[in-house]
Amino acid sequence: MSAEDFPVLNLEASAAEEPPVIAATRLILTEALRLEASEINARLQDSPPALSLQFIVKGQSLPRAAPPAAMYQALRNLLCQRASITHYETGPVTGELRTMSPESVWTLESDDLRRGFRLQRGAGH
Repeated sequence: MSAEDFPVLNLEASAAEEPPVIAATRLILTEALRLEASEINARLQDSPPALSLQFIVKGQSLPRAAPPAAMYQALRNLLCQRASITHYETGPVTGELRTMSPESVWTLESDDLRRGFRLQRGAGH
């Protein structure tokens, strides 16, 4: 599968009926673009269950509000699908996803998708 097999993520505001995972993904990426973040780091913590989300902006780590930990798998699966990565792969993975409205390119990387991932904004941002 290639990136062309999956549609580009449209970050433009959508209908109220959109699934929560789509809304959360759109909000995370639009906030990262607004703040000119070069990276987004998502990490799942066990005890208590929590999802931590950090943006890297001009070399500084900024903790951000994250969706509930229960949403991690759906969020990961959506991003992996758009980056042409099988969400159940083990070991290191890398893929690219694109957005529109506004346009951006992100590299998704992870050493263990069960625990977290990093999105790094592409060149030309």
